Amino acid sequence: MNLEKISVKERGYLFGLYEGDGYIYHNLRDRHYTVEFFLNSKRDKDIINFVHLLLRKLELNPFLIKDKRFNCIKVKVNSKELHNFLNQDYNLFLNDKGFDIGFLSGFIDAEGSANKSSLCLTNTNLEIMKIASNILKLKGIDNKLSLRKKSIKDTKPIYSMYISVKFKSLDHISLKAERLHSGVEIPKKYCP
Repeated sequence: MNLEKISVKERGYLFGLYEGDGYIYHNLRDRHYTVEFFLNSKRDKDIINFVHLLLRKLELNPFLIKDKRFNCIKVKVNSKELHNFLNQDYNLFLNDKGFDIGFLSGFIDAEGSANKSSLCLTNTNLEIMKIASNILKLKGIDNKLSLRKKSIKDTKPIYSMYISVKFKSLDHISLKAERLHSGVEIPKKYCP
């Protein structure tokens, strides 16, 4: 795996997507290092294609596994290097030019929902939500972080963040934000 094959922003994107919808593990018995991203098989086709493209650019061999029970596509790759890269503390990279907006873009594609007037993030991890809020504030984008009202099904506190529509003006690579805010099709360059 050669990280130089993708931009710093795209590396940040992988970290953000991993923090929202990713999973890594090391199977000690067969010594496999696995990275997986779980995405909606109907709504997130463009995101699945983009992640697949990024992993191919890294000279990895990702494969897609459909899970019909949860309407989910698992993008899976066996790679010790990617496992070790994503297992690092992302805070080490937040000062790298472009990493922060890439991280936020990936996190939005994992945990975001949008309509024409707002973008919303939802997650149980308050620390990562505060990091996302701080990145937005540093970029001059208003946001409001709050504790969501607990429902009967909730086992942990859930935090919501509403992000100003001004997010569109940033040089982001969030496919979900672009798709839902503008209604524009995703450029072909993001499809394998």
